[in-house]
Amino acid sequence: MKHHLLAMLGLHPKVLTETLYGLCVKRGIAITKVIGIASGVARQKIVSELLNPVTGEFYKLCREYPECFTGIQFSAESVRVARLGDDEIADIANSRQSQAYLDLIMRTVMEMTAHKEVCLHSVVAGGRRTMSVYLAMVMQLLARPQDHMYHLFVEPWEAETNSDFFFPPRQSRPMTTYGGLAFDAKDVLVELVEIPFLHLRPHVPAELLRSPDYQDILAWVQREVNVAPQLLPLSIDVDQHRILIGAIPISLEPAELAIYWYFAEKSAKREERVAREYYEGYFEKPKADGHFSRQASARMKSLYETLVQRHGMRSRFLNAFNKEGRIDLEHLRPHFSNLKRKISEKFLDEDFNRWYVVSAIGPRGDTCYGIRLDREFIRLPEARL
Repeated sequence: MKHHLLAMLGLHPKVLTETLYGLCVKRGIAITKVIGIASGVARQKIVSELLNPVTGEFYKLCREYPECFTGIQFSAESVRVARLGDDEIADIANSRQSQAYLDLIMRTVMEMTAHKEVCLHSVVAGGRRTMSVYLAMVMQLLARPQDHMYHLFVEPWEAETNSDFFFPPRQSRPMTTYGGLAFDAKDVLVELVEIPFLHLRPHVPAELLRSPDYQDILAWVQREVNVAPQLLPLSIDVDQHRILIGAIPISLEPAELAIYWYFAEKSAKREERVAREYYEGYFEKPKADGHFSRQASARMKSLYETLVQRHGMRSRFLNAFNKEGRIDLEHLRPHFSNLKRKISEKFLDEDFNRWYVVSAIGPRGDTCYGIRLDREFIRLPEARL
């Protein structure tokens, strides 16, 4: 596992060296890449105080503890500044500049969490408070279970306010504060406190993560929270050719019920390791020729025959299957529409009924189909086949 660090940085660049000391020296975590986000004004100070090859405190830290900083990447290009148009933002002073930093943090976190073999460590101790708040919120939406977020504490406080202190050295180094109080840099306690936070990313639909927008993801989370307590169990009544959402019956034609039964079965049998919102992991996707797989088609056909085995109404739906026994998407679309109409007639709230209809997820040409409802709400008929 590789370990990368994302830090919000401001006019006190010591936050970065203190954080690296806490992670690499005290915890033994081998950080190999550092990205900082800062204002334009802060970036100049970061470069001058940390990145001078001779006097820069970042290089001093690496020389002081060489065994802890092998192969670490950090340079002036690693410090990112948000832009409005072609201009770097010198400091955050209005809502447009604030939004630009939120967008930059979103893009950076997505980039740094793109590979599962990388663990992201983030620190909210530096930079403008707005930036730290944004990072904390974005981490809740986009961080994965393996990622971490920290706040930084330095004790005694005299060291925190001393502009010459950047990390505890190996040897004694007496220092004094502006008020004349003495302390030894070697004895300063640098502590990273891990911040527990919600990890919502495994639950965010894949289509929202392709080009993530904070407001869009936040709105999705709010809808999920609002609707979740209202969800009702879904059951399939084979004998009466209907589904029940809670106690509300919805009568369906045999073909509609067979199709719906198939997709409900797929959702009910989703493996526990597959997140409900990872629709690509268990929804059904047509092949390149527009037909569903032989296995999916055969199951729909079998369910249909179970429903009509005592009736003479079989030929029309069965004629939709080709010589290979596969059915194409175009034959199912009208049934999807009818199912949605019948469910919507009983439940007018779109935020509610979207859990029960057969949904299309993903861009054109790469769309998968299924029922969003969590498996714990789905009651399948007893096996008849």
